[in-house]
Amino acid sequence: MLRHGNFGTGGMSEDLAALEAFGLAVVLAARGHVGEAARHYRHALTLDPAFGAARYNLANLYQAAGLLDEAEPQYRAIPASDPHFVAAACNLGALLAHRGRLGEAAESYAAALAVNAELVPARYGYARTLLLMRQPAEAAVEFRKLLRLQPGNLSAREGLGLALERLGRCEEAIEHLLSVSAARPEDANVIAGLGGVLARLGRYAEAERSLRRALDLEPERPRHHAGLGAFLHAQGRLGEALVAYRGAVALNPRDAELRCQLAAVQLARSDFVEGWANLESRLERTDSVLTFIPTDKPVWSGCDPAGRTLVLYPERGLGEAILSARFVSVITQKGATVVVAAPPELLPLLSSLQGVQAFTTLEGPWPAHHEHAPFLSLPHRLGITERTIPADVPYLAADAGRVAWWGKRLGNRTGRRVGIVWQSDQTSSPHRDGSIPLSILARLAEVPDVTLYSLQRGAGRQQLAALKGEGQVVDLCADFDDEGAAWHEIAAVMMHLDLVIAVDGTQAHLAGALGVPVWVLLDFASGWPWPLGHTDSPWYPTARLLHQSVPGQWETVMTEAVGLLVGGTDARDQGPSRSPLIR
Repeated sequence: MLRHGNFGTGGMSEDLAALEAFGLAVVLAARGHVGEAARHYRHALTLDPAFGAARYNLANLYQAAGLLDEAEPQYRAIPASDPHFVAAACNLGALLAHRGRLGEAAESYAAALAVNAELVPARYGYARTLLLMRQPAEAAVEFRKLLRLQPGNLSAREGLGLALERLGRCEEAIEHLLSVSAARPEDANVIAGLGGVLARLGRYAEAERSLRRALDLEPERPRHHAGLGAFLHAQGRLGEALVAYRGAVALNPRDAELRCQLAAVQLARSDFVEGWANLESRLERTDSVLTFIPTDKPVWSGCDPAGRTLVLYPERGLGEAILSARFVSVITQKGATVVVAAPPELLPLLSSLQGVQAFTTLEGPWPAHHEHAPFLSLPHRLGITERTIPADVPYLAADAGRVAWWGKRLGNRTGRRVGIVWQSDQTSSPHRDGSIPLSILARLAEVPDVTLYSLQRGAGRQQLAALKGEGQVVDLCADFDDEGAAWHEIAAVMMHLDLVIAVDGTQAHLAGALGVPVWVLLDFASGWPWPLGHTDSPWYPTARLLHQSVPGQWETVMTEAVGLLVGGTDARDQGPSRSPLIR
């Protein structure tokens, strides 16, 4: 955390007694008598509440002692007109970032930079916070500004390397990180960062050596255990990944993100009892759905819900929201009155769930209720195991009116209609890339009697232009790219398709929930709904899973898919046929 020394002559009081108390506090602090120093700073502030230097130094003492609840209001109480406000704003940013309140931290750093654009600690703190906020492009800009101020600032160069890696500019990233590593060869953080970039470049042996070297240098750092765990998970080495994540959690059991990462590995191994329990830690994060839902009622504990009204709702991941919507019917069958709250883009789809009394927006207001719960918390509270997964499909339905409209739009059927999705909207591990270039996927158009229809939304659509208008793919994207109705429209289109072939993402889950045959194209280490080494899924009976055999290589996957299409195979061969619902 950033700290500064005493104010010196700036921000001083004109009250003689306050100055004497301040001077004594400075001496006591220098001699290590922190408690006595704090008492005299507080006395100085009693005599002169506007004494900025005393308040700043007191806040620094609190911060150094880890008393962040006491330090924060002291920093905030220093008026913006104080000539040393910039130092307080900078330290407040560090405090807020340490507490995970990244948006507020960024605002505080920005306030400091508005006063002094060349304040190095504020510029670095701002850039680092943007990186933590998953804004690598903005972070890279700030790190470059800092390097113009201080070309030899190795921390800024390291940060720039990490930002570039997250932007996918790995060759540039590795140049910066190698230069930092040459200057700091025992810096475990830099070595771990190098491991991440090497993994993105497919240099897996070098990546593993770097990640293990970082762990050897700092075995007490949870992040190095977790970094190795993420790499091993992406390599499909789930047993080793489990050990690494357990090591991280043992060192920092209160870290909600680490427990979520452990849960992902446990669920991928079908260890549902511990996996669901650890996944609950996501609700402890500062960005949890619980921080903005409009209720003060408790989260449903899992007790008998009969006769009670529960509000159930999805979270941020649309794919997981669709997958976990199946548990709503389990609650209604237990005798609960259920209200579903959801973002507007999902409400048209979720309104087809059976047995739900009412639907409302996630922001509310909500009708009267006893408890509430996120969809993804239901399997833990219901004690769902691999044998008890509710896998009856379809459990979502397309609107009959929209299905009829799309029937006219698509015209008379000729041959087989196959919907495709090539770029994932899932948040992937830094060591994974679940998307496939459209140029590779378009090979499916070579199969006789097959017409491809694009179901791709958002990022990735620009790849259609590279097909040069050859008619390999019928682009439906513009017809349903309205944010409020897109998924509802895609569901209606899917009712007219013989098959959906998609990478891991929302469309794959939607097809499965609708009972539409779907082939899911999976990278080497797929997420937990898609078991490694399986061609079928316990979640979606109409799904066929096609896994990479080598990390990063899609050619064998496409060869398999083309062969299946040529042979006339569809996903219904994997299990009992299901008839899609249309409401």
